[in-house]
Amino acid sequence: MADNFLNVEIITPLKTVFSGYAESINVPGSKSPFTVLINHAPIVSSLDIGIIKIKTNDNMELVYATDTGFIEVNNNKVSIVVESADESNEIIRDKVIKAIEKLQTDLELTTDAFTQAKFKSLIKLNEIKLKVCQVANN
Repeated sequence: MADNFLNVEIITPLKTVFSGYAESINVPGSKSPFTVLINHAPIVSSLDIGIIKIKTNDNMELVYATDTGFIEVNNNKVSIVVESADESNEIIRDKVIKAIEKLQTDLELTTDAFTQAKFKSLIKLNEIKLKVCQVANN
């Protein structure tokens, strides 16, 4: 059975977020989003902040809001390492909205370019979390 599926792992510095078999996985590649299917050509790619969707071997769809990272695909094994990954059912919409509001205020109050870039990145990640909430509720 495992021969007909991708063996997928999503790992953050804190934990393994997902480990299992999948029919397909959509990732936010740095150059362009792409889909990995069975027998995909070997690839190593950087990932942007975005949404990872996994269609599992039991036909469930899992959706994650993820920070930047990397993906490696080789012989139907997919290894994804990202800074953070939040599954749709773990995201609390009101908390994310408050975080975005605070980050926008902090962004307006800073003049340091490095700090501004960090705030913009965090705002983008939280906006992705909101999008994942909407996807999960539809």
